Amino acid sequence: MPAPWADFEPVIQHTFSLTPEASRSDFIDICYANEVSDDVIDGFDSLDGRIIMKSAEEAKEALAAAGALSD
Repeated sequence: MPAPWADFEPVIQHTFSLTPEASRSDFIDICYANEVSDDVIDGFDSLDGRIIMKSAEEAKEALAAAGALSD
């Protein structure tokens, strides 16, 4: 089920505070380490694992394209 951007944003911001580039697995690792909701994990899991994102905006665009955002 899609989740609001506000649920994804803290995970994305935290990930980019640790690394300049991130992939689907980086976001999912942060989710599991912080007990994030299943809807957010599923949203990140819907991303193409081959894509490397370099900003929160790129991550938001990828999540929107994957249909993971409810907003």
